[in-house]
Amino acid sequence: MTHRKAKLSTCIPELERSRYKNYAKLKTASHEHYQRQEYLQKQEDEINSLADLIEEHVRSRRKEVLGEIETLKTHNKTNFEVFQGHLQSYISTVDTITAAAHALDGQSLDTEEGQAVFVQVVDDVLLNTQQLARMDDVSLEHGVPSDTHGEVFAENLRVDFTTLLGASVAPTNTTLTPSNGDKSTGAQLKWDPQDCHSSLAISQDCLVVTAEKWEDAEIPGGCCNNGGNWVNVCGIASSMVLQMTNIYWEILVTFAILGYMDDNDVITDLGICKSGQEDVYSPLSKNYYCLCCSLFKDPDSSSIAMDFWDGPKNSTSDSVVVRRIRRRKREPLKLGFNVDFHNKMFRIIDVNENSVLHTFEDMRFTQVTAVASIDHEDKVRTSLELESDVDGFPSILFQ
Repeated sequence: MTHRKAKLSTCIPELERSRYKNYAKLKTASHEHYQRQEYLQKQEDEINSLADLIEEHVRSRRKEVLGEIETLKTHNKTNFEVFQGHLQSYISTVDTITAAAHALDGQSLDTEEGQAVFVQVVDDVLLNTQQLARMDDVSLEHGVPSDTHGEVFAENLRVDFTTLLGASVAPTNTTLTPSNGDKSTGAQLKWDPQDCHSSLAISQDCLVVTAEKWEDAEIPGGCCNNGGNWVNVCGIASSMVLQMTNIYWEILVTFAILGYMDDNDVITDLGICKSGQEDVYSPLSKNYYCLCCSLFKDPDSSSIAMDFWDGPKNSTSDSVVVRRIRRRKREPLKLGFNVDFHNKMFRIIDVNENSVLHTFEDMRFTQVTAVASIDHEDKVRTSLELESDVDGFPSILFQ
């Protein structure tokens, strides 16, 4: 009994310590369990809220589109009724002329009365024929929605979903291709004073950029104070990140060669870059994340030429001569840029010639910014004027 009692007195404290330890574990596990439950409930509530919001957007868009279609149906019905009236009048006029023509065959012209009737009938035929000619130009304007009407609805919905869910929503094939009269999706590109090199000057409207030493000549009225946060490249980016859209803008490049240029000296690089990677490599035409064109002195032709840099492929396309070198002569060159995320293309256009200079196919980027750089400002006086509010896409893009 004494031996058992001694053994029991040793065992009980161990059991109590074990009980306390496991009770603490149970308490911690219970706390974690309730926290997890609360987190999952919060996730469920957020998903339900998001689903309700999406459903509301769908209902709103559906109501909007159905309202437009109903208006078009009414318009189409009215147009048809007007057109039907014109056709009936047309047919009636034809019947009148035909009857009058038949009447002429049996008309006696021996008497003055017969001659007067004949003249009257001929006048009626001529009058009705003139009316017939006017009616023949009447055509029916069908109030039918275009083939892209549903695509516009889907595109608007996808934009809403992007806003709700963030940039993780993948682009779909509902993106519209350019058509005559289309604008650049409403985006107003501007240069960003906070996203450029400190040696560049920017106009107050953030549309013109030049080297700081040419500020007085290129940007009348002063310039914005830029952030100067670029280190590797004397460059600048647009104030807007482009994604899941089809957009077009133009840049007027004006340059004057003032000093001797070495072979392959770059005047400017212009194009697009993966968002957040603009200042990784120098120059832009060596950046792995860039698709751009370069204006440079061609050693073979001793002229100003342009080549095209495909960053992901680490390759440069054959150059094209754009200007011969003329000292101290200001040279304008307007270039157009089209980012088409749907077809995964980026195109560079000679606006004055209305021709595509180069097409980058199988574009891998889903978010880009418009970028540019100005180099060798001690030898070349360069300014870049951004035009994003253009009337429409160049006609060459529809061919």
